[in-house]
Amino acid sequence: EKGESVNFRLYNPGQERFFEGYVSHLYDKRRQRTGYVETMQDVTEARKADERYRLMLDATPLCCAFWDDDLTLIDCNLAAAKLFGLSGKTEYMKRFPLLSPERQPGGRLSVEAAPEWIQTAFDEGYARFEWMHQRLDGSPVPTEITLVRLPYGKQQIVASYTRDLRELKAKQAELDRERKFLVTVMETSPVCFAIFVNEELRFATPFALDFFGVHIGAYAREFYINDLDRALFFREVERKGSVNWRPASLESADGS
Repeated sequence: EKGESVNFRLYNPGQERFFEGYVSHLYDKRRQRTGYVETMQDVTEARKADERYRLMLDATPLCCAFWDDDLTLIDCNLAAAKLFGLSGKTEYMKRFPLLSPERQPGGRLSVEAAPEWIQTAFDEGYARFEWMHQRLDGSPVPTEITLVRLPYGKQQIVASYTRDLRELKAKQAELDRERKFLVTVMETSPVCFAIFVNEELRFATPFALDFFGVHIGAYAREFYINDLDRALFFREVERKGSVNWRPASLESADGS
């Protein structure tokens, strides 16, 4: 009968080989030890593959982390620690619960929403969403997270890839400010400015709307007195892309 076993690891420095195995004692029916069984295998190539995988993982500039089926964080790469200004992976693993605000922008509690997303990835194999992280000093770190279910030995894990959106969000905010400024200028400008799509009015300054007494959605034929002039004008714009200033006979909604 087999008894208790002991696992072991060996290294042969001369051949630079790694071995793993176990020893199990043998007992007879009277529970007297009669010998032992030893098994051992060369795991050098597997260890080298693990080292290559670790080098590749730590070299990637994208924040990566891994979760087991108990929804427990089990590993990460160096970029994960760097994203949050931490000293290393150990600190990232330890302080991970502090790297999200209490609530997400939509109002959900982070401690409730996070495991739900990870479980979705386990169930469906994939999930992508925006997530608000934070550094330890409370400064926000908007991110986009992609979760992918992966086979790992005899079990499944979820890999998390986190994209830093701070630069993108800053550019979007700048564009929004510029857009609001342009809208303010257009809305207060005493100039007739209009945008037509297929001769349909899609945008116009308030001054133009008041001047012609029309509304968004009106058609150019409601402005032009001469249909031939209108047809020639829009045809030339479509052909050349632009038309220099030219006289046109227009009228407002009241016929003036």
